[in-house]
Amino acid sequence: MDDSRISINFKHVDAATDSIQQIIAGMALLFERVENLKETLLSEFTGDGADSYRAYGNQLQNDLNEYKELGTRVNAKVSITAGSGGHLQNADFRNAAMIGGGALRRA
Repeated sequence: MDDSRISINFKHVDAATDSIQQIIAGMALLFERVENLKETLLSEFTGDGADSYRAYGNQLQNDLNEYKELGTRVNAKVSITAGSGGHLQNADFRNAAMIGGGALRRA
């Protein structure tokens, strides 16, 4: 049996997790700006053009809601996978127990 140890560099895991969370936070800010612009345009448009824009604005809102939900789900999956007590840490503990040692140390 190979006695090699699995090494997980948790600094890299943490850095990647932080990057993903920053991207999701940036997306949330962008969505907020687009929603504010949509509301501003809806409140300022009048006449025949306003009716057709309202349908476009509603579709835009539906799309934004879907993207927001996707960001929330990605963030939750990242937390479940890489967060404290997540799948990666649990796998670390199981692997360490299988090779007879304590949990692997954070690299």
